[in-house]
Amino acid sequence: MDLALRIGATSDEVKQALSGPLSLIDLVWARLEALPDRWLLIVDNADDPSVLVQPGALVRDGNGIVRGSHRGTLLLTSRVTALNTWGSSSGSRKIRPRRAR
Repeated sequence: MDLALRIGATSDEVKQALSGPLSLIDLVWARLEALPDRWLLIVDNADDPSVLVQPGALVRDGNGIVRGSHRGTLLLTSRVTALNTWGSSSGSRKIRPRRAR
């Protein structure tokens, strides 16, 4: 909700998204795509993909938090490495822990 308001959604739009056919996630994405500048959205520790979508939906369908964009970039960190979980527009980079010196 805070993100929606910070990127230009009105309180009325947020209330409607919380109770109507347009979800809060859809509202945030509509506002992100309308921003004039490029943006970076970071979702850290997304180890339970089911919390990123509406109940019964799949992340790879691209209608939850994880979506493709021409205006910005979504950077998501997770221990879930199966690319079919994230969808066809996703890429993966394995990051290893740094060794202590």
